[in-house]
Amino acid sequence: MTSADAFIANVAGHAGISAERAERVTRIVLSGLGSYLAPATRQWIGDELPAPLAHMLREASSAAALLEQRVLATTDVTAGRARELIASVCRAVSEALSIDAVRALRAAAPEAFAALLVRSSPEVNALRLAPRRGRTLATGRPGSTHPISEAAPRPFGSVADASPHADRERSSAPGRTPDPLADDDLPARPRE
Repeated sequence: MTSADAFIANVAGHAGISAERAERVTRIVLSGLGSYLAPATRQWIGDELPAPLAHMLREASSAAALLEQRVLATTDVTAGRARELIASVCRAVSEALSIDAVRALRAAAPEAFAALLVRSSPEVNALRLAPRRGRTLATGRPGSTHPISEAAPRPFGSVADASPHADRERSSAPGRTPDPLADDDLPARPRE
């Protein structure tokens, strides 16, 4: 697998889409981001990318401002999903480039796109690579070391045990309890 294929597979895995759709979105986003760059900067950043991706960056579309609309038209998704796809490509781009190249790209891109050019944190990468342990309650939730199948019951008591609140409960208190419907238990109220 070439590094361009690995890049596309990274985008596809992050976005949860097919490799074919990931390649289309990557082409749109890279050409859009390339349009914000000066030719010399575009050449420099393109040199850090694999050849097919560098070619996409150097295609520099003049419709960069309509990047979301182009993704919407090409992929037939909602506006929110289009932004997620763009964010996935931007994340993969920032992981593939050097820190200086990412800084140059962030400086040239509009604020909305610059905010998307960030690398994954090590904690997120560790979670992504963590093996799944199980998907049912019997095997435990993912990441759990205490599945329900191995849980010991806690001694809470039984319904046959004496109530610990018996001295405060009206129904369990010794002696006569007032009848709520009897008139003799209620103090007489003067009529108005």
